[in-house]
Amino acid sequence: MRLSSAAALKASSAEDSGSDRDEGAHSLPAYIHPPIPVETLVTHPHSHHQKNVSQLPPEMKNAHRSVLFFAYASASAALATTLPATAAAVALLATVWLSFVFAVSFTEAWVKFRAPTLSKAAAVDAGRHVFAALNSVESGLAVGLVAALVVLRPRPVPDLFLIPLSSRLDVWRRLAAIPLVSLVLQVSWLTPSLDRRARELIVSSWKKKKEKKLNGDATAEDREEEERARAAVLDMELRDGGTPVPPAWTHAVYVVLEAVKVVSLALLVKSAGRSFV
Repeated sequence: MRLSSAAALKASSAEDSGSDRDEGAHSLPAYIHPPIPVETLVTHPHSHHQKNVSQLPPEMKNAHRSVLFFAYASASAALATTLPATAAAVALLATVWLSFVFAVSFTEAWVKFRAPTLSKAAAVDAGRHVFAALNSVESGLAVGLVAALVVLRPRPVPDLFLIPLSSRLDVWRRLAAIPLVSLVLQVSWLTPSLDRRARELIVSSWKKKKEKKLNGDATAEDREEEERARAAVLDMELRDGGTPVPPAWTHAVYVVLEAVKVVSLALLVKSAGRSFV
């Protein structure tokens, strides 16, 4: 009897202490709970944390890029068909394209790295999304330029320099072919290669960074932001695992093609603009 009573008392104390621990655990603030593993966020499709992963925007979605392309393609094609002269359409579209290249490739691309509070990995991550959007916009503008030079019939413009319209169109087509070929090389080869290199840098930088320790002032939003970033990095690592990193000289080739586009588009603007001014 004494042994059974002692065993019952011991079991009762164990249950009480266990319930106390459970109540204490539930009463702890959220920031003291251990972090949720990134693997749970990404690889467990039925986890209640899957909602956070589905909301992650690690890459610019193809639908977003398609919207940019069709919006600019429609607008540029409308300009090419409504302006009173082919020269006006060519000059305007080439000017808009040239402005985008100047604004992004030769201004935003290097200015953001001068921000003291922006890490290199964050700047590279932002840059790869910006250039993906830029390529979509350029492709849309290229559609209008091709429509103005090839699809549409040449319309009469003032023959200021005693050069037949067909000859000027031939010059414009040759000048326009240079940025068009450069854009094809960038979209099909260089931009995906540079995006792969950027993801490699982001993952490497994240691995070197020590695990962030949230203090007692951390909020639920801080914790969610940290989990989203960790899941995004793991998503890049899982997708790129085993694929080789493109060589560094692809960046130099991209810059050279941007310079070639600027020169050819500037000459196209000058030549087409002089035909109707």
